[in-house]
Amino acid sequence: MKTRQIVVILLLALSAAAARSAETLTLTRDGKTDYAVVVPENAAPVQVSAAAELAETLRKISGVPFPIKKESEVAAGPDAKLLVIGPSETSKRLLGGEVDESAVPYDGIILKQAGSSIVFSGHPVRGPLYAVYTFLEDELGCRWWTESESFIPKTDRIEAGDFDVVYAPELIYRESFYSGLTGRANAQIAAHLKTNGASEDIPPELGGHHVYQYFVHSFYSVIKPEEFLDHPDWFSEIGGRRKVAGWGLSKEDLSRIPAENIGEDGSQLCLTNEELFGVFLERVRKELDAHPEATIVSVSQNDCGGWCECGKCSKIAEEEGSQSGPIIRFVNRIAEELEKSHPNVLVDTLAYRYSRKPPEHVVARDNVIVRLCSIECSFVQNLDGEYGPSLVTGRRRPADEPQNRSFRDDMVKWSEHAAHIFVWDYVTNFSQYLIPFPNYRVMQDNVRFFVRHHTLGLFEQGDYQTTTGDFVQMRAWILAKLLWNPDTPLSPLYEEFLSGYYAPELTPLYLEYFELLSDAAESTGEVIGIYRQNTLGWLDLETFNKCSDLLDRITAKAEELERSNPDLYTGLLYKVRRERIPLDMVLLQNYNAYSEQAQAEGKEFRAPARADMPAFYEEFRARCKAAGLVCVYEGCSPERFEEYMTDVIGEIVPPEEKKAE
Repeated sequence: MKTRQIVVILLLALSAAAARSAETLTLTRDGKTDYAVVVPENAAPVQVSAAAELAETLRKISGVPFPIKKESEVAAGPDAKLLVIGPSETSKRLLGGEVDESAVPYDGIILKQAGSSIVFSGHPVRGPLYAVYTFLEDELGCRWWTESESFIPKTDRIEAGDFDVVYAPELIYRESFYSGLTGRANAQIAAHLKTNGASEDIPPELGGHHVYQYFVHSFYSVIKPEEFLDHPDWFSEIGGRRKVAGWGLSKEDLSRIPAENIGEDGSQLCLTNEELFGVFLERVRKELDAHPEATIVSVSQNDCGGWCECGKCSKIAEEEGSQSGPIIRFVNRIAEELEKSHPNVLVDTLAYRYSRKPPEHVVARDNVIVRLCSIECSFVQNLDGEYGPSLVTGRRRPADEPQNRSFRDDMVKWSEHAAHIFVWDYVTNFSQYLIPFPNYRVMQDNVRFFVRHHTLGLFEQGDYQTTTGDFVQMRAWILAKLLWNPDTPLSPLYEEFLSGYYAPELTPLYLEYFELLSDAAESTGEVIGIYRQNTLGWLDLETFNKCSDLLDRITAKAEELERSNPDLYTGLLYKVRRERIPLDMVLLQNYNAYSEQAQAEGKEFRAPARADMPAFYEEFRARCKAAGLVCVYEGCSPERFEEYMTDVIGEIVPPEEKKAE
């Protein structure tokens, strides 16, 4: 898809150019350059990539090729014109001791003008590449929206200067978990957005990513549930019986276990069993030996209830005032032993559901990560007891939600019990991906809250199974930006993406749409969790009508723009129609309720007549198909998706009525 001009970025670039002093560097002029990109003699793969990215992007901007040379081929004098990829001897000389490259924190960058040269350096794992990306974005106006869509400005005269950046992100683990950023196919955009999580399969030449052994919910990955047949004492005692979770067993094994030994709410492990501890440790060590690339190993509870109630486990839980007590003590023992054989590996465990409450006494070892999960929270309110700021006016209102207050208290206490805190946060509705999720205003507030309470790693779980939902491309991009720098102003991020990915003319309309949805949710005081089946209760008929009208105007404007300038706006109408799918899903889900209300109260309902709904539904399904949409909720299969959609239209036009027509 062709890139389009970004009015906002160009205006900023012009403003910055006007403000530059005499120190401005001219990198290209009249189809030529005096500059060379310089790499160390034995450049690391990430430095080679940084040099190639810089040279190639400068060529795309100006049409001028930039040579890539080794240090031995250049002289780094005060008048030299070099674009130096560090850390290296050349970057060290140019920096002159002003910045100690060896002391830059993890993922930190150095982007400094040194005479007529520029140094791109930082922490050796990703720093030089991130410095290049920062320069191309902040100084030259390049943007990467998705794996296939970007903006590279065009000019025959590249100028840059008056910048001095030494920055390291507070979050060392940054994962924006959307399908558009996961997997090797999306490694380039994940690197451009400076994410580095386990699912973002970034190769070493682009800086790599954090590699887990197992991931989360690993108890049954290490101790197989079928081992219950020979070692029932390794598993939870529940109600006086040893039990195993039935979902982990084959039909054959399940038939061999009495029903009373199957945990109705699942089952965990008996974490005070010494034989279990020895086997668990041995297996984890073996897996780490087989996967030396792993830097984190998960030792964490299954995704269910069923904690152990045996005498020893119960005593620890009572002493610690929480079921997190037996877990942290067990994990600490594993971590202490692993430190001897695998000193560079951290041990990750969960503070999740029944184990979310911190223990009273035990403190996690320094090589343990406690990953706190916000699954019970309401996501239209932030975690500081407020609603988020308006994207237009910046105003906010108080909103103290008990579920969030409880989580906030646990977060504060965990920061006293663990040196390394990761957070598993949620930014979508897992029961219904295809309806609006009005957390637009609070995403930044919550990232800031986590960082303020000593969080080092943040996993933002979004619509990882689908490329279509409530503005998933925008959300993935904005969250990645906030993970890198939580203090990046929020409203400009929305404006930048909306203008660049869609069109500047649509930006105020889309912002008004987000404001309408946010105001509607806030005005009800509703808890907006991650398992809501529909919008009834917070999206009223009047707001739906206003949103529908806005999207009609956006569609009409997109049609006009694409018709008048198809080269600049190719694909705009498709994206606008795709982004309407969530509100149209609301129409389908709430059609009967809204119709009854409109009739009873004499109000307008902006929707087709019931007789016209089959045609509307067919057009809606065509848009879903064009977007590759085969999933409506977490774990949904294409077959279940078809069944769900058939049921939705069947509620509006029963099959027998449709057949009669």
